[in-house]
Formats: sequence, structure tokens, C-alpha cells
Amino acid sequence: MTTDLRKERAAHGIIYIIPFFLLVLNSAITLQHGHSHLSWAEAEIAFIRDPTTLIVLGSAYLIALILVLRKIRQTLQIVRSQLVYCLFLLYIALSMFWSAFPIKVFITWGHYAGYTLIAISSVYYYTNFPRKFFYHLGFLTGVSVAGSIIVSLLFPNWTMFDPNGRWYGITSNPNTLGLICLLSIWANIVSLYITESKIIFLSNICLIVLAILALVGSGSVTSIILSVFVLSCVPIFMRIHINHPATRILKLFFIVCGTALAFSVYLLIHPEGYNTSTIFHDLGRDSTFSGRLRLWQDGWNLFMDKPCLGWSFDALLSVVAKTKSNIGQFHNGYLHLIIRGGIVSMIFILFMIVDLFLCLRSFAHYQFKISIGFLIIVIAILAHNITEASIARSTHIFWFLFVFVYFYLKNFLYNQRKGFKKIENYKWGK
Repeated sequence: MTTDLRKERAAHGIIYIIPFFLLVLNSAITLQHGHSHLSWAEAEIAFIRDPTTLIVLGSAYLIALILVLRKIRQTLQIVRSQLVYCLFLLYIALSMFWSAFPIKVFITWGHYAGYTLIAISSVYYYTNFPRKFFYHLGFLTGVSVAGSIIVSLLFPNWTMFDPNGRWYGITSNPNTLGLICLLSIWANIVSLYITESKIIFLSNICLIVLAILALVGSGSVTSIILSVFVLSCVPIFMRIHINHPATRILKLFFIVCGTALAFSVYLLIHPEGYNTSTIFHDLGRDSTFSGRLRLWQDGWNLFMDKPCLGWSFDALLSVVAKTKSNIGQFHNGYLHLIIRGGIVSMIFILFMIVDLFLCLRSFAHYQFKISIGFLIIVIAILAHNITEASIARSTHIFWFLFVFVYFYLKNFLYNQRKGFKKIENYKWGK
């Protein structure tokens, strides 16, 4: 494919990523501050009181629906290849029957469906132009990071998160700023290894430096740890030159995720067994993990009340009604999931995680550097859910990335099996 033809096709298909742009900007920029001072339950449903968010997400969902319907045959093919994911969405909808707030389940399901439409629409464009996914995400998050730094430095009294003086800039709270910085670092460092443009290379370095500065200002410990992981692992694994890289990736995946999950389960069952105050103090946390250990114990008790089907996907309103407390999340994505959907939901997610990695393993034989980039963020997302809840949360950008990577890989491998060759002719190296 000639350069001019690639540019023409890219310009023609750019409409398919408009919903993706809207979603990322909605996650990275907020026009209403003060959400950090809300209770957990209020923060969980704050988007209902924010018409801007509803307008942006609603527009993104509508545009994505129209675009997906334009390629109805390809869409049906993708849906057929995502049977387990579709069953998971059906299970979420069915939880209306055992929820005390079925309308909330319906609203939540609408966001799941909307994010799915945006993921499919994005796949249609980025399957042909995979490098641009990292360029675009790095630029969009970089805008939020740069804006947050400027606002935090020029208006410190407005943008500080009391009482600790943490930055949140133009995002909703310090942890959100930390998460956006993590995404910016990941997208830009991967871009360093796949770009052929010196201008993009230099801009990637600048955006990484800005993201590190904003990350330190946010004081988000989880994002700082995961950013160190990204900055360390991407350069190492991008330079691996072995005959069977997928085997090494598989071992790394199971070692890291297995250790993290085992430690997480141990803390859930025996929170009193981990009380090394010095280590937590060094991480900027107290011996209760900023109250998380008590929260995890309470969450485990709630799970044991309804272990099979859970309390339903109603944004924990059923849990709040029972406990009379303000709970927006349980600061552990796996616990948060089984409380809402029980063991059944965890089976769905575990299947998708394993299937996603098997797809990554196959994908590594086609585009090794892109597969490394996807692998690193998948591990980061799974590790992020040890202390925060993002997996299977309807409006969380990490959940969108998980779904996008899953759909992208399944669609790419399907096209390869059918003999379609529409991918740009990049020089990946050996």
C-alpha cells in the first residue's frame, strides 16, 4: 500500500475513532471540581448530576452505534467471536431480577453497551493503523497532564486536594490524575519503540517527563508503582530477541498475576495477618492500607452473604441500602466484582483474561512490539485492581482498554485466519 493511499484511507476512516476521543477526554478532563470531597457513593454516581458528562458520553454512544451499524456484517462477526463477553453482558442485564434497584442496573448496562460499541468502532480504525492508537492516546492524555500541571501551578488553592496538598489539576481527583499519568507514560513509551518519526519520538519523551512530574504531584501511590513497572518492563521486553517470545511472555504473565492475585486473596481472607507498619509507611500508607483492610473484610462478608449471583450490578446501591453506609467501591477490583456478580461473574472474567492472553500469545508472532505494549497494560490493569476497582466497572477507562485490547486481538486474528491483509507495512524488526 502506497503512502498516499494509506493517508487517504486514514483520513476517510478517522470518523470511527471520534467516540474513542470523546471517551478519553471525558475520563481525563472534568469541568466540575470537588468530586474528591464527595463520599464514595456520591462519587460513584456523580456523573448523573453532571450534564456535561452525560452529553459527552451520550454523544459518543450514539455516534458509535451509527458507525457500528454501518459495518453491520463485520459487527456481527465480531460479536460471534465474543460469545463469552456477550454472555457476560447478558448476565449483567439479568441481575435486574435480583436487584433492589433494577432501573440502576439498566442504566449501568447501558454504559457497558456504550463502551462496547466504542471499542468495536475503534477496532475498525486501529486494526489498519495500530501505531496510531498509541499516538492518539499518548496525545490525549498528554493534553490532560499538561493542563493539570499548568492549573496546579497557577491556581494551587483551587487544585490542591486537601488536606495533603495533592494535585488533581483538570481531572476529578488525585487518583484519577495519577491514572491518566500512568496511561500517558505507557502510551508514549510504547510509541517510542514503534514510531519512525523523530518529531513524534521527541514529543513522546517530553510527554513522559510531564507525566512523571504530574504523577509525583498527584501522590497516587498505586499509579506511581505501576508507572515504575511500565517504565522498567517496556524497554526490557521490547529488546527481547528470542525464538519464542510468546513463551517468555506467558511465564511472565502468570508469575506476576498469580503472585498479585494470591497476595490479594490472602489479604481478603486474613487482613489481620499483614500488619507490617513500616512497609506501608514507606509506601505512604498506614498499616491498614488507608482503611482498605477493614473495607476488604466487610466486603468479603457481603460476598459470603450472596456468593453465587452477588448483589447485582446496580452500582452497589443494594449494598448501600443494606449497610446504611456510603460505599462507592471496595478498593479491590476482584472483590468489587464478586460482590456485584458473585462467583458467576468471576468465572466470566477469568475466562476472558485467559483468552485475552492466549490471543496475545498468537498476536506476538505477527506484531511483537504491539503485543508487548498490550501485554504491559493488561498486567498493569490486573495489578491496579489489587488496591483499586476498575475491572468490569462500566465507566472506567481501564475497563474500556481491557475490552478494546480483547476485541482488537480477536478481530485481528480472525482476519489473519481468513487471509485478510490490511495492516500497514511497518518495519517491526526481528
